[in-house]
Amino acid sequence: HAIRWKGGVVQRAVASISIQCPPEAIFGLLAPDQMVQWYGLEEKPRVQRASSETPGVGVRYALVQRMMWGEVPIEVEILDYEPPALVRSRASNDHFEGVLTVVLKSENSATRVQMTEEFTARGGLGKLLEPLFAQQAQARAEQALQRLKQLVEGA
Repeated sequence: HAIRWKGGVVQRAVASISIQCPPEAIFGLLAPDQMVQWYGLEEKPRVQRASSETPGVGVRYALVQRMMWGEVPIEVEILDYEPPALVRSRASNDHFEGVLTVVLKSENSATRVQMTEEFTARGGLGKLLEPLFAQQAQARAEQALQRLKQLVEGA
């Protein structure tokens, strides 16, 4: 899917990690309602509702992320869903719009997980926070993959 941005600078972070298990053992953790276990900020977002219990293209999720200034709603839609190799989703709210792509590739007895996070700020508060989020994006992506590895491998 082409990513259409409504203006603003697109920030990008790419991270990858090797996890000792087949892609099928990881893929179930890539749907937005499961990603809340390992992806995101210190305080994990919670799922308020989903348009379907089964993940797939077009399924939408309403999440709430607790921030310093209160609770922030986040709408997430799955754009691509190709088990057990690819999940791409778009997340947005009043402050940002982002696309997260996670690709799984078999590597001998392990799986290489590559995550690409692209986002742009929206509105006054988003523009104000953009330098902070951009500065932390790479570390946030790498930490998320470390949490995924620990969750899957039980380390």
